[in-house]
Amino acid sequence: MDLMLANPLTVIEKSRKVMATWMAVVRFLWMAQFWPGREVIFQCKMEQESKDRLLNPAWFIYEHQPAWFRQYHPAIKKDSTIEFYELERDEMNRFSNRALADGRPFKPKPTGSRIIAIPEGDGPWRGPTVSGGIIDEAAHFQAFDSVLTAAQASVEASKSVRPLVIISTPKGKGRFWRLAHDLEGQSLVSPEKEVSGEFKAHPGCIWPGMRWRKNSNGWMSIFIHHSVDLEKDADATTEGKVFRERIESHYKGDPLGLAREYDLSSEVGAGLPVYGLAFNAALNVTRTAQYQRGKTVYRGWDFGYRRPFCVWAFEDDEDTLVVLYEMMGQDILIHEFADQVLDLSRKWFGWLENGKAEMPRFRDFCDPAGAAKSDKSKRSSVEVLNSKAIYPGFLHRGIDEGLVSVRQLLRPREKLGTPELTFHERCHILIEGMKGGYHYPEENPTRPEVQSDVPEKDGYFDHGADALRYLVVGLRTPGGKKKHRDGNGQKPKRKLWWGKKSEEDAS
Repeated sequence: MDLMLANPLTVIEKSRKVMATWMAVVRFLWMAQFWPGREVIFQCKMEQESKDRLLNPAWFIYEHQPAWFRQYHPAIKKDSTIEFYELERDEMNRFSNRALADGRPFKPKPTGSRIIAIPEGDGPWRGPTVSGGIIDEAAHFQAFDSVLTAAQASVEASKSVRPLVIISTPKGKGRFWRLAHDLEGQSLVSPEKEVSGEFKAHPGCIWPGMRWRKNSNGWMSIFIHHSVDLEKDADATTEGKVFRERIESHYKGDPLGLAREYDLSSEVGAGLPVYGLAFNAALNVTRTAQYQRGKTVYRGWDFGYRRPFCVWAFEDDEDTLVVLYEMMGQDILIHEFADQVLDLSRKWFGWLENGKAEMPRFRDFCDPAGAAKSDKSKRSSVEVLNSKAIYPGFLHRGIDEGLVSVRQLLRPREKLGTPELTFHERCHILIEGMKGGYHYPEENPTRPEVQSDVPEKDGYFDHGADALRYLVVGLRTPGGKKKHRDGNGQKPKRKLWWGKKSEEDAS
């Protein structure tokens, strides 16, 4: 409760049965009951869920306050609202006199506030009178992205404190997970800007099942495992062992559901991971990889204004494709994003030799669609890169062919026992995408138009996955064999060394 009161923006990832939602309900009932003119939103996926899980508990708590106390804060419950109506002046005087006569120096403070239960949607958050609220089980929303955008903009638009609490059990690595784990809104993940902060519990917190940190994105992230309650901790008490046996019996035959609902596992619940068992963090993630001077650097590009993406990689002496860096843009035009890529390329891969700045050769690969012009721009994305002496190659290949190539590189080689594709541990977005953030859509009988065999376009992990796929398709055959031609399968018209024509081109 102290963390929610001290931080206007709070996100809680929790197990079931830890009472976190009830604590949030108490926080906003207090605000509506004691602060004037507040409009609080309680939101779940369905309106009935908002009533059952949020509004009804708030009314239950209110009804169990002492009768004399409720007289000073009168409220009425309607179908989807709780309204704290204002008292007439005569009533206020009467209550004040009664309080003084009873020895209670307490004056009524009617607020005229209300709590509204609503279903999923961003519309109610765009109202001018919204004072904050709860978004419950947000990871299970169909369009949480738009809801969060509207809700956060609404509460941050005012100079006064308008709290927002978002709560959910995990479900894959969508927007909720990225928000809680501080991956949202980071335009650059590099050695200079790692995901900040370590999880830690308050010195007064004796339970291992709770931890929190203030994220760089401005949110207070709280993680509550059911073991925070010692009577539910199988390692601490006999009651905990009984509780664990009971919930395991409820989820018999569904271990993934148990892991998601009770053990805070984000690896399950959002559709099958695209790379599944092909990715093994113990083999495919490295901490020690360094660029070997003189090696060609390969860049993969995924275009778009919202979140463009670039990856940097090179091939070591064992022909392992080592992904060293990644960068995701945020609401940026392609020419500005390209400038950032060039600046970082100089910073990360340039060196001095005999007092002279030297650069490696760069080869670029991109989405074939980037060569097409749109009605929004006079130049295609590829033409914009060309204007900056970047000449990406591309191949017209289906998604499945590219996925097969990446999977082939992820697996260990028979002779060496090591994979042909590794990632430096700083590449958080790509690694989390490999772990399951990049996934197939869930099978949904109500949405037969959704293709379950095509990876989900989640607007986040898919950008990095696409950039990597374009690079791999340009360098490897579907069978994983190394190519010796440029990215588009043809001898390039220009071979560039950092924007300057080579001697071959000059001739």
